[in-house]
Amino acid sequence: MTAERFRFGLIIFIFLHMTWLLRYWIDSYRTSKKPLLQTNFIDEASVRHKINFLTTDNFGLLNKHAVSITNVVNLAGGIPIQHFLDGYLHCYSVNEDVYKAEMQYNLGTHPQSGLELYGQVKRTIDFKRMQIINDEVQLQKKGTGFATNLFLNQVNEARQRGFLKIVTHAAGGEDYPNDYWDGYKVWAKYGYQMGAVHQNKYTGWRYIRKQKSETLNKLYWGREDYKLWEDEGFSWDGSFDLTKKSDSIMYLKWYLAAKGINVPLNPIGNP
Repeated sequence: MTAERFRFGLIIFIFLHMTWLLRYWIDSYRTSKKPLLQTNFIDEASVRHKINFLTTDNFGLLNKHAVSITNVVNLAGGIPIQHFLDGYLHCYSVNEDVYKAEMQYNLGTHPQSGLELYGQVKRTIDFKRMQIINDEVQLQKKGTGFATNLFLNQVNEARQRGFLKIVTHAAGGEDYPNDYWDGYKVWAKYGYQMGAVHQNKYTGWRYIRKQKSETLNKLYWGREDYKLWEDEGFSWDGSFDLTKKSDSIMYLKWYLAAKGINVPLNPIGNP
C-alpha cells in the first residue's frame, strides 16, 4: 500500500512539474516573439538630415569630458527613429560641466485617434555630479511607449558612462488640479523613489488611509490599493539610482518583465 501511494505521489509530482515546464516554455516563446522595444539611439544616416540640430559649446564641455553631441542626446533619451518625421534639437553648455538638451519630435499621425503626435523633452546633464535632471517630458498622446523608450535609452547610456542617478519632479495629482500631468502615478513603476521630504509626506498619507506599503514603489507592486493613489496622490521629487543592484534597477527589471519588454540594461562602466 505504501509503495502504491509512493508511485501515485510520484506520478502526480511529475505531472505537475511537466505542466509547469510546459507553461514556462509557452510563456518564454510568447515573450521571444514580442518585438524589441524600438530603441531611440541616434542613427546618423537616417535621422540627422531630418532634424534641425542647434548645438553650442562655449565652455569646452565636450572636450573636457570626452563626449560627443551624440552621447549628450542619448543621455537625454535619444530620438525615436522608428516613427520620427521631423523635429529640432537644441543643446548648449551652461558651464564646463553642465549641458542642457531640449528636443521636440513630430511622430506623425496616431492610427487610432488620427491625432498628430508630438513629444518634447528637456534635460540638464551634469558631468561633474554625474547626474541627469529630467526637467520635463510632454506627450500629446499617452500609451505610445514614447516615454518608456526615452527612459530605457537614457538609463542605458547613463549607466554605460558611469552616471549615478537621474532626478525628476513627478508632477500631477492634487497639486495640479485639472492638469494632464501624470508623473506622480507613473514614475514609481519605473523605479524612481521619493526623496526624504516627500517620503515623509507619503508616510502621513498612507497612515491616514490605512495603507501598509511603506513606499510608493511597494504600493504599486503590492497592488494594495494603487487606484487610491491615482485618485488622491500628490506630486513628488524623486531619483532613480543607476548603481548596481539598486532598488531602482530592481523595480525597473520587474516592470520590463511584467510588460514583456525584451531590452537588456547596460552594465555600469565607462565606454
